[in-house]
Amino acid sequence: MHSSSSSSEDFSRLSSDSGEGFEVVGIAATPLSSAGKSGETSPSSICCQRKMSAAVATTSDAKHVFLKGRSTIIVPFGKHSPPRAPLPSGKRGPSRPIHKRSLTAPANVNADESFSHNPQPMRLAAWEQSPTSDFKVRGKNYLKDRIKEIAGSSVFKLVACDMIGVKETMYSGFCTHPNERVQRAIKLEKETELKVLPDFVFAVNLVLPGPDVVYHCVSYFAVDDKSILTDTNTPFGRVAKPFFFGESDEFRDKTFKLIPRIVDGNFIVRNAVGSKPAILGQKVKQHYIRNERFFELIIDVASDSVASGIVKLALGYAKSLVVDMMFLLESTEEDQLPERILGGLRMNNVDFKGKDGQRRIS
Repeated sequence: MHSSSSSSEDFSRLSSDSGEGFEVVGIAATPLSSAGKSGETSPSSICCQRKMSAAVATTSDAKHVFLKGRSTIIVPFGKHSPPRAPLPSGKRGPSRPIHKRSLTAPANVNADESFSHNPQPMRLAAWEQSPTSDFKVRGKNYLKDRIKEIAGSSVFKLVACDMIGVKETMYSGFCTHPNERVQRAIKLEKETELKVLPDFVFAVNLVLPGPDVVYHCVSYFAVDDKSILTDTNTPFGRVAKPFFFGESDEFRDKTFKLIPRIVDGNFIVRNAVGSKPAILGQKVKQHYIRNERFFELIIDVASDSVASGIVKLALGYAKSLVVDMMFLLESTEEDQLPERILGGLRMNNVDFKGKDGQRRIS
């Protein structure tokens, strides 16, 4: 654990090359070691190469709604049965109302077998999608006027969040694990010929070193039309296509950006975290698991000693914290602007000692 003075010195050195500053949530930074170069520990070849298509609507007016805001979770396409009983709902963070979430399932598929709910996600009151209106991103003319603007709607919708404890960090990821939600969905698609998995899934896997176990906080974001990621006629597509489907891990390392924010919580943690954007891949080790159906980004917070100390501090106050983490791709060329938010995760008063993070896998 670092003292407040040493922590200040540590954070002062974490400045991004873009000049925007570097302050993070539970993550600190050091250059990548030679043993951890991009691509060495996360070759795309380890991913299953399945050729399937899927489409799940996430727009508010879509006929088959996968997720509206985050008040309702709906499962795969198909002939839908009548709505089932609402899921239990608990207390949320101070700035968001309580919404009951219900599940409906297509014929021959139990609601509990849906992508969002198979396996059971983290306690629903502990997570939700961050509101993009609380964040600013680089505007259309940022390279000339350095002006940032309120972010528009996110590209992806948050559909599930898992907090899983393991003995050792799982660098093989969760999207390829046979007992986790992506592979369960793919298996169910083969068995039922129904569309279970969204068109494309982006999983952000934060590796958090705890006192007794390593936690994987895996947030799953879904998009109903993958073409938005590959359309190079749009500013977003010009940066998204090489990030999600290109071959350069070096490009990914210098492009993925986090904007953190403590919505409510301890003053010491709030000051340590700040709210400045951070290019994580230039500071901590990142690993990439890629497939035509999904993209998993593993952020190895434990790869840096300073990061480990900050995380342990934050975990100690987690039950009283409301934390936003907004994910996006940094645009450095004029034809890539304005920036767009990929998606955001809000963690509400996570109770590691009791209600949350108790699931274990091997």
